[in-house]
Amino acid sequence: MNGIRALLPWVGRWLMAVAAIHFVFGIVVFFEPLGQLLRQGWLGGLETEPLWAAVAWFMLFSAPLLLAGLAVRTLERAGLALPAAMGWVLLSLAAVGVAFMPASGFYLLVPPALAILHAARLGRGQRIGA
Repeated sequence: MNGIRALLPWVGRWLMAVAAIHFVFGIVVFFEPLGQLLRQGWLGGLETEPLWAAVAWFMLFSAPLLLAGLAVRTLERAGLALPAAMGWVLLSLAAVGVAFMPASGFYLLVPPALAILHAARLGRGQRIGA
């Protein structure tokens, strides 16, 4: 059981860190389009410029990724095993993302996905200790 616990306590923090990096990267890379959007008025502004819509979706993706990291961290602290489905969803997201955009950060989802799948296989849904 302790071996399983040792596999996972970093996954939630990893996802939260990726969310933070994603957000900061978006501000740095899309600084000009974000500035244009804010100057033009962001309310309803995404409909007029396709680039702004892509930038907004890029920036907004940080929030659900952060929420996932917080939820995973809560489960880790409670000593609960993460469901294998979470690992499969992360791995699938990474695979599709890399297929669409090979030069991207989607690779950062592979380590936590594999760790979740490995721990789920070892623990088979059992508590992993507090």
